[in-house]
Amino acid sequence: MNIFFKYIIFTLLVLSFFSCNKKKDNCELYVDMNSSEIEYFLTYKIQKEKLPNYLYNLGECKVTNSIPYLIKSLNNKKISHDIRHKGMSIRYIANKSLCKITNKDLCFEQNSTEESKIKIINFWKKFPH
Repeated sequence: MNIFFKYIIFTLLVLSFFSCNKKKDNCELYVDMNSSEIEYFLTYKIQKEKLPNYLYNLGECKVTNSIPYLIKSLNNKKISHDIRHKGMSIRYIANKSLCKITNKDLCFEQNSTEESKIKIINFWKKFPH
């Protein structure tokens, strides 16, 4: 009986180790891409359901080459159905990523009025990139 429990504990430890090491650094994907390559990749190479995750990762990795694409994404009002970004619009996720990249405090909330969103979007469109 004692050997059986040791075997189970060893198996659980090995499985937990491998599941922790599966995390891949998402920032490596964008290292050598310029802005047009990022736009092509996000427009044609990924599934549309995964776009919110990629936009979020652009902000987390602070990929400055992605600013032009993120500004274009501010016009996208589609809602995400992915579990991590359920109910968030592409516009909202792109705005949050822009704020993370530029360290500016010009983020609107999901439930902000359309007028306040438009003011912030107009600011980003004038932003030098």
